[in-house]
Amino acid sequence: MHTAGLSNKNSLYSLLAALALLAAAVLIYANTLNAPFVYDDDGYIVEDSAMYMVDFDLESIKKAAFEGRPKNRPLPNISFALNFYFGRLSPVGYHWVNIGIHILTAVFLFFFCRDTLALYAGFRKSEPDGPGVNFNKHTTPAALIAFLAALIWLAHPVNSSAVTYIVQRMTSLAVMFYILSLMLYIKGRKSQRAAGAFTGRTAALFLGAALAGICALFSKQNTATLPIFILLYEWVFFQQLKPFNLKQLRVLGILAVIIFAAAGLYYLGGDPVERILSGYGRRDFTPGQRVLTEFRVVIYYIGLFFYPNADRLILDHDYPLSQSLAGPATTIFALAAILACIALAVYRPKRHILLSFAIIWFFGHLVIESTLIPIEIIYEHRNYLPYMMPCLLAAVYLSRLLKKRQWLYIGGMALIILLLGLETHQRNMDWKNLVTFWEDGAVKAPHKFRPHANLGSALLKQGKAQEAAVQLETATRLQPEKPQAVGKKAKTYTTLADALLRQNDPEEAIANYKKALKISPGFEDAVLNIARALIKQDRAEAALDHLKGYLKKHPDKAKLHMTLGDTYIELNNLKKAGMHFKKVLELEPYHTKAYNSLGNILAQQGKRDAAINNFQKAIKYNPESASAYNNLANTLAHAGKLEEAIKNYKKALAIDPGHEGARENMEKVIRFMESRQNRN
Repeated sequence: MHTAGLSNKNSLYSLLAALALLAAAVLIYANTLNAPFVYDDDGYIVEDSAMYMVDFDLESIKKAAFEGRPKNRPLPNISFALNFYFGRLSPVGYHWVNIGIHILTAVFLFFFCRDTLALYAGFRKSEPDGPGVNFNKHTTPAALIAFLAALIWLAHPVNSSAVTYIVQRMTSLAVMFYILSLMLYIKGRKSQRAAGAFTGRTAALFLGAALAGICALFSKQNTATLPIFILLYEWVFFQQLKPFNLKQLRVLGILAVIIFAAAGLYYLGGDPVERILSGYGRRDFTPGQRVLTEFRVVIYYIGLFFYPNADRLILDHDYPLSQSLAGPATTIFALAAILACIALAVYRPKRHILLSFAIIWFFGHLVIESTLIPIEIIYEHRNYLPYMMPCLLAAVYLSRLLKKRQWLYIGGMALIILLLGLETHQRNMDWKNLVTFWEDGAVKAPHKFRPHANLGSALLKQGKAQEAAVQLETATRLQPEKPQAVGKKAKTYTTLADALLRQNDPEEAIANYKKALKISPGFEDAVLNIARALIKQDRAEAALDHLKGYLKKHPDKAKLHMTLGDTYIELNNLKKAGMHFKKVLELEPYHTKAYNSLGNILAQQGKRDAAINNFQKAIKYNPESASAYNNLANTLAHAGKLEEAIKNYKKALAIDPGHEGARENMEKVIRFMESRQNRN
């Protein structure tokens, strides 16, 4: 009876903890729901047609899983495709899913921490202040410590880069499955220990752990460390650092190594060394520079854990490279600090078992992304998993420090969590729109070309062509003169030319398009936009001749056919324009602008039903298209469906309150309806 009552009480505490974590996450991240797609979101979601799931069937799921980018992360790809299916390219749904994953991960972390503390207590039975052992007046309950640890992790500002940044669902989903797998393994071992045998419940828990581990690996490759850490956890917390017997070592150790090696070979191919070294061909650093720099980066990550001020957080860091151990001198000090931490972890670990495990956890989960793999030097989302055990360690050590002042401990932890949550909420404000986001990047990394180039693009989208040109000119000066940067430099000159074209300076625009083509011959955007500049100069025939030459070499380029369609509209050849827009839709069936443009042609030809159908498809694939709603409303108004037209004008204005065409047309329709009522 007592056991049942205790179990019910624990279940209630767990439910309350989960609800509190949910509420905290929603409060902290509520201001991110309308944050736009940023940076890699475009390449991996917005511009990846494999994510455009319009039919919920096996074929669409397979396409998303195995044709989406990157091809070796099927589960995040499927989740992005499902987001598209339910909400198209409205970012709100994507953010809700990311927040939901963050909540679930925090809940799983709570259970993991609680079970870990229960096992940790076994090391400290003789000490009266062991967390959660006796639950006397000088002991903070393990469940409370676990909850506060999970809450610190959930609120930590550095983790916002894995939550607010939509594409980093790849990281958060992988970590969710990772910690779930470890949690289920622990529960399986506890079940086995309690029963004294391998029961059906134990088998189910181990099977769940294995499936969750596979899901983690299919979400992101760095979770290949999971079997190693399960083995380490088993040795530390279940075996209490005692030597494994030969049978256990053979089954667990060899299995862990095989899984880790197999995952590495699967993702890196049969020649992983060649694969890694070849990856440096597109980087601005050498393998030696990367490894040396990562010593300092890891120390920077440790600093962010303790001082995660929003002013120190940025998506695209401008982090100086280390050329040698002495250049800069902080490199060798960083290496010494890391070695000192590892030495602390392995020196008499039984005396500081939680500290030792937390240190190995932190460095061990950075080892793949912070050593030799040729990826970007620094990203904050890489700490999403490594920060977990340090959060538990902080909660435990503060509890021990204030063991006789529990009210001070709880109050202090509440204050820390509140400050972390406010800092995260503040950091999320930078993601409000593309301009605020890249302005933040340009201020914090003023000597890096990419924030300036992306800020220029964002300003151009807002119609601020003059301001955009300033940022883009800065970006062209800052961009490195290296072979691997050719495409990026051509893109920057092309966007600068677009800004000049918006300022009605087609001649200067063409000069910059030609600079882009000199750097990268055949650069598609530059080729196509030269035609738009020629049209601006009332030289539509010249634009057509320019594009025809490109068409012979690239007959299946959707962007080319889109530009040809626009060019034929300028020449008032609606028939040929329509043919090219239809070709775009053959190549890319979800091209919103093509549906919109084709709908306008059909409306002009008096084919209103077909026009309405095309506008509705444009809206179906992009519910945030104010232009499509406005065009649909115009066509409905001409068809005499005035009330429906007004509804769609309102939808256009809800998306874009500054859409003057929608406002003026709606007012005309309203005045017409009023005058008709007066006549009647």
